[in-house]
Amino acid sequence: MELKQLSGRIIREKRGLFACESGGEVYNCRAATRFRNQGVAPVAGDTVTFSDNGDGSGFITELLPRRNYFLRPHIANVDAFVIVITPADPAPDLFVIDKLSCVAINGGAEPIFVVNKNDIGDGDALADIYRRCGFTVFTTRADIGDGVEPVSEYIKGRISVFCGASGVGKSSLLNAICPIADAEVGDISYRIGRGKNT
Repeated sequence: MELKQLSGRIIREKRGLFACESGGEVYNCRAATRFRNQGVAPVAGDTVTFSDNGDGSGFITELLPRRNYFLRPHIANVDAFVIVITPADPAPDLFVIDKLSCVAINGGAEPIFVVNKNDIGDGDALADIYRRCGFTVFTTRADIGDGVEPVSEYIKGRISVFCGASGVGKSSLLNAICPIADAEVGDISYRIGRGKNT
């Protein structure tokens, strides 16, 4: 019996198992060995063709051409980098922030800045730095949902990567935009003064 072929997008990868979304359904797929032999690895964001095994699983048979590809984060076909920063706690590392924006632009993605935790420092001054450079900037307090709706509207329908230092509120912002994500939220470590990896 010939298996039905579907087209979809990889939305998650863990230990060689790829969650592929197609028509509102998610299939847990393995990838053909030939990809590894060709030195090509499917990543989140890839558009793929896969066989439907009929039990919620599948087998990726074709990797469609990528619009762009990033090694770190390991993802493809990205429209935007949502760069989350804070005015304090943790203090912004402007070099890393600028590096992320350059990586986004060089790869054909739009850098979008979100100044989160706007209540604990001069977030407006930090936001103005990037606004004056012509970037799109939002200020938020993700913990109470303040300013989140404009971010959500701006990235709607776009493949977006949330990036930034540990402790800036990426998980809190993601949960405020998409509660079903249920991303784990951590606290700042008082011992090292940085966020804990979640």
